[in-house]
Amino acid sequence: MKTSKRIPSFGPATTSGRTLQQTTPACDTPVAASLLVAALLSVQTPPAQAVEVYTFESLTLSSAIDGQDRWRDQIGQGQAGVVLDASGNGTKVVYYHKTALFVEPAFLTRTYDASFDFVSFSGTESNAIIQFDATGEHVAMFALGRDLNGDGLLRITQGEFGPAFGVYAHNFRIQEADQGAATDAAFESGNGASDWYRIQLHVDFTAASGEGTGSLYYLNLSDGDTTFQAVAGLQDRSLGLSRLHSEARPARWNAMWLDLLQEGFNAPRADNLIPNLNGIRITELVRVGSDVVLHWRGGVGPYQVQRRASLDAGNWENVGDHTTLMTATAAIVGHTGFFRVVQP
Repeated sequence: MKTSKRIPSFGPATTSGRTLQQTTPACDTPVAASLLVAALLSVQTPPAQAVEVYTFESLTLSSAIDGQDRWRDQIGQGQAGVVLDASGNGTKVVYYHKTALFVEPAFLTRTYDASFDFVSFSGTESNAIIQFDATGEHVAMFALGRDLNGDGLLRITQGEFGPAFGVYAHNFRIQEADQGAATDAAFESGNGASDWYRIQLHVDFTAASGEGTGSLYYLNLSDGDTTFQAVAGLQDRSLGLSRLHSEARPARWNAMWLDLLQEGFNAPRADNLIPNLNGIRITELVRVGSDVVLHWRGGVGPYQVQRRASLDAGNWENVGDHTTLMTATAAIVGHTGFFRVVQP
């Protein structure tokens, strides 16, 4: 039985730092805000934190996913619905729903909106992580992309569709952008088709002369794994980013995509979609008396706020202790200062 599917520790293999208004840094030069600017702001109510993990809890059970919360099925392909997870923990998941004698893959797209707009990439990250949960029952693949024509779908062969990863016929798989070349690695002993897996694609967008490379890692949640395992044969694989339309490069991705397909009576399920595991965005900097209050979103705690007086000299210094919250208060020191939030 899958003992904990509702987002235990993510355990990414890398850490990242994010500075004010720098949504997806891969460079060492931070973007920051001056306290002189912050001093002109009034005290405001902290903004609602957008959820960085997409779950299916708000969707209607035992119903097709098409039309719910911006999800679209591609016409002429298979269909998917929403059910309770059979592991017994009572959470909602998306699953492949067979509607005809002959099965066709279900291609599902959700473009982002105010209720879920994942932290964007800059396209120059060397440590981006994309993650989702899936069972090993035939096909469950996850990808990001850009809906260029506004039809609510990511379509293959139109250059809208980024590299995909997940499980395919009892293999782990990485596939190049726009459903290009795929590389598989068979499940190791002890990994079953009905097990739940937490799968990460570690991406370097700058590698291979801009083609990008990806490495796959996984936890077997049903077995209670706590350490991500590298998938042999799926390390530093080309992602074929040049296959993308020029307007659908990673910095412009605005949609999530799932590919589900059953085999026999084995209907794959997926949950907990995380388009940008390391993405941290400082959303507000407010002066309150002699302090500054920061709010941010994204990433996986604990977090550490850091400050420096100048971007040209000195080092980043910790402000307070690590926190699992998405807000922190820092005393104003001097006339100017620069802040960032990192995952230590």
